[in-house]
Amino acid sequence: MQHAFESVLAGYLCAVAALKDDGSSFECLSLGKNGSTSELLCSLSIKFSLDSANYELREVALGIGCLPEAFTHWVAVRRRIMDETYSEEIEGRVLDRLAEEVRDFLGNRLSWFSLYRRAGAPVEIRLGAIWDVFIVQSTERAYAIHCSWDS
Repeated sequence: MQHAFESVLAGYLCAVAALKDDGSSFECLSLGKNGSTSELLCSLSIKFSLDSANYELREVALGIGCLPEAFTHWVAVRRRIMDETYSEEIEGRVLDRLAEEVRDFLGNRLSWFSLYRRAGAPVEIRLGAIWDVFIVQSTERAYAIHCSWDS
């Protein structure tokens, strides 16, 4: 069963990907009830078929609104990866609305984490050519947001 936040965020991020039209894709997944970072990492490992020994979660600082800076960059910046000089920001209201949606559904007491590959761990292509996975955790639930660029 898809939770309301997962559904709303998935739809919103799908619209953002279409607006950016730069090869970015987004996926939102429920990780169930919140838990320790090791429990969240275990859930991510199952969802993405990863070896959890090769990854770790790190808490990330927040930027605009209640969103991590690296995540806002994924959402707000249109890029052409083959042209390193090209970078264009999309409408700022898109980011403001996304931060508002997150706060409306999950409240203001949020923890954000990012998935990192441990040094020396083998590269796995399951997550995409260029990727980030963010975890947002409220007092009750946790969600993963997979951002990738594969074009």
